Amino acid sequence: MKIMRKILGLLVLATLVFTSCGDDDDSPDYTLKDKSEIIGNHQGKLKITVNLMNAPTKTMETDVRFQKTTTNDNQLNLFTNELGGPIIASDFKKSKDYDFYTFNLANIAKSVFIGNEIPDFYHEWYSIYDISKIELIGLTLDSRAKYVRASNTMSFTYKGMVYIYQKVDGIDKKVSDSNITLEYYDLKK
Repeated sequence: MKIMRKILGLLVLATLVFTSCGDDDDSPDYTLKDKSEIIGNHQGKLKITVNLMNAPTKTMETDVRFQKTTTNDNQLNLFTNELGGPIIASDFKKSKDYDFYTFNLANIAKSVFIGNEIPDFYHEWYSIYDISKIELIGLTLDSRAKYVRASNTMSFTYKGMVYIYQKVDGIDKKVSDSNITLEYYDLKK
């Protein structure tokens, strides 16, 4: 009887050890393969904030566009009026309950706007300068972009710097810089 208990104990122990060393390939794959809910044009809101003393936050209507890349099925290209493009969107994941998707957007080293490309609110906020050029520098995604399936809305936020230039003796000279936040939200097809 003692031998049977020992054998049974060894079998239980061996089974536990064997199953705990199972293959990690059994973990669920949350990679989003079908990106059709994201691909296309989305309209929504953009809130721009700079750290100036008298600058109000500017909220306005905006459009963004996601399109397939020609080289990589796991990525999309993002285009916006405020940041340009293409901006690479990648690492698409669905939530465990499939209620939302998250994804990364590439950092933006520099976006330049000259002359009539410069939005009017920059002229209002930096009214002491005759702005000839602005540069958005070092923009990074604040957290993963998110698409909520129930509301069909998307949101993402970039943070970085804005450099303001004016012409001095015919040459663009940097006259101001500020932290900037661009918060895209309620983006919907």
